[in-house]
Amino acid sequence: MKLHLVDILPQFAASFVATLSSISDGMHYAWSAPVLPLLREETSPVTITKIDEIWFEGSYLISGLLGLPITVYLVDKIGRKKAILTASATSLVSWILIGSSRHVAQLYCGRILAGASGDMAYVAIPMYLSEISNEKYRGLLTSYDFNMVLVGTLLISAVAPFTPYYVPAVIGVILLALQLAISPLMPESPYFLLSKNRAEEAKTALEKLRANQANIDDEFNEIAEAVQKQNTQKGKYTDLFLVKSNRRAVTIITVLILCQFFSGFSAVVMNLHTILDEADSGDVINVEKYGIIFYSLMVLSATFCCLTVDKFGKKILLIVSSVLTGVCLLIISIYFNLQKFGVDVKSVSWIPAYALMGYAVAFKIGMGFLPQVIVSELFPNNVKAFGMTYGDFLFIVFSFVSLIFYQYLNYFYGHYVPLYTFTVVAFLGAVFTYYFVPETKGKTLDQIQTMLQEM
Repeated sequence: MKLHLVDILPQFAASFVATLSSISDGMHYAWSAPVLPLLREETSPVTITKIDEIWFEGSYLISGLLGLPITVYLVDKIGRKKAILTASATSLVSWILIGSSRHVAQLYCGRILAGASGDMAYVAIPMYLSEISNEKYRGLLTSYDFNMVLVGTLLISAVAPFTPYYVPAVIGVILLALQLAISPLMPESPYFLLSKNRAEEAKTALEKLRANQANIDDEFNEIAEAVQKQNTQKGKYTDLFLVKSNRRAVTIITVLILCQFFSGFSAVVMNLHTILDEADSGDVINVEKYGIIFYSLMVLSATFCCLTVDKFGKKILLIVSSVLTGVCLLIISIYFNLQKFGVDVKSVSWIPAYALMGYAVAFKIGMGFLPQVIVSELFPNNVKAFGMTYGDFLFIVFSFVSLIFYQYLNYFYGHYVPLYTFTVVAFLGAVFTYYFVPETKGKTLDQIQTMLQEM
């Protein structure tokens, strides 16, 4: 695909504004790894216990689940844009609470609000991006959101260990305040406006989003026809499972997101320092600096995916990513297996560190966020909010369960058992993608629905 900068500029500008909060969400997601060591110090402004350390993550994830009904209501009631800005305002308050905390209860309140705001953004932003994008650039722009999340994880990993406790919160507040200030640059989704019978506003929004006005009437008519067709019946949550095409979409995203998290992402990211220490890799690398390298590789790999997804397609990137991820996990699994059974592997303790770097690159060229991009494409307009929320539910549940699965098996048997399991799942993900995941490259959202109905 040839990228025409003039054509994409208005869509990119709206996407940039919409995803500024994604940087903040990435900072919230990775907050515990670099910040908890600061809170354990005697100079910490807040006194915490081991139980608190566990529940800072738990409260963040659980509040995301509790926010699901609110998310479904907001994206269809007030619109995608206003839902994004509501999430941003909530996240801004959470950073203020976290940065100014002098008591552990205030930290919990901040983490709970962060989880709820992240849940709203997780649904609203990909939905917004998929609906404002021309089909030629939709893969690039929807992938851009998840790349910004990675920028946030890198940012907090690079800043938090070397600055006072409150600095990440200040950065988060600045990012979100900037987004709210320049939000007029974001037109509302034409799909949403048409679904509310606001045709003139929808036409104006589409004109703002398209630099090339030559075919604007044709595109507007296509969108209007698609929305009218999808809205002939008001969507219900049960339609996800009763309508054949929706049921196929649900099956695809359920398996993809399961494979995504049971390929070890949350377990590896949240236990990165522990894995390196127990592999004795700390003797050959600086663990703190390694974290910055690890996240930098993820950002670079995800950027490559963003720029090439509309050329290669999502399917091929998912397959390549799954296979390479499986290979990297297999190498790490074998190392810990040998270590567990008494083999002296200290002379090759660099292997897990480099295999984890390979994992960062391999996972983020596809499996790292393309399942979430696909979720934003597979559901028709009348059940899209339900479908996106279902994907969000899976994201939270599989993230949490995969973490517990990893910690439990690692505690009783060692790293190699859960890592072998993640290896198998990664390879199975490649097989499932090859046979069952449709290629959506270059197709309109209406054409994707037709394809699902014919599968």
